Amino acid sequence: MNYYPQKRCVLPNGYKVNIVYDAGAPMNSSRADIATIIGNRNILYPTSKPVLILSHWDKDHYHSLIGMTDTELQSNFSAFVCRDRVPNQTSRILFGRLRNAVGSANTYTISANSRLTRGGPTFFSPLTPINNQVVLYNSQHHKNRNISGLALTVKTKSGSIILPGDTHYDQISRDILPHLNYRHKHNLVVPHHGGKAGAYQYNTPALATVDKAVISVGANRYGHPFANHIASLRTSGFTSHQTNAVATDIIVTL
Repeated sequence: MNYYPQKRCVLPNGYKVNIVYDAGAPMNSSRADIATIIGNRNILYPTSKPVLILSHWDKDHYHSLIGMTDTELQSNFSAFVCRDRVPNQTSRILFGRLRNAVGSANTYTISANSRLTRGGPTFFSPLTPINNQVVLYNSQHHKNRNISGLALTVKTKSGSIILPGDTHYDQISRDILPHLNYRHKHNLVVPHHGGKAGAYQYNTPALATVDKAVISVGANRYGHPFANHIASLRTSGFTSHQTNAVATDIIVTL
């Protein structure tokens, strides 16, 4: 798994990519900025043809895809998984390009789960068996796209990582972490770029040991990442790593 840094990106030669979860860039990125963020992916992705999963339709989570040509999208990805509600013209244009690139049969639009009552928490539930190495989680419908997207976990015998998009901490703790209670090193891609993700709470499974907290962040006007969230993550035992502070991708070995 890899997240786009904000500097020149060069993945190792022979690097195999099975899944790409989000492909963002800062909102004000120029075409040149996006080309730098993409780096050599347009060379490496066609060799493994990963599945592209989009957590939700906010531009900062798909901006780098806009910088790829139709030919590159077709060469880079074998399938596309996303939320079915595409909210605006920018996202609808990209959705159409991706569907044409991978084909309608390989485009999977997922509806949010229905909420039985209005108000209260928004729950996530696994779409795939929780004993799988890769588990995709689907949320309930909510007008806030941040808490109503798709989340992902990847786990091996020795490690795990949660890729939550902009999911809130309470959703992670309540609906995802209980499925990771075994002896291993646990990693987290920090929700919402280290910004607003509800009150910080992280119910680390009793058998797990926390390791890396990766903050996917670039230039922004929101003050991401928040210093109090970084402090809370460190108090929980994580070592924090920011994509805007390194020259290449942050590699998490599971």
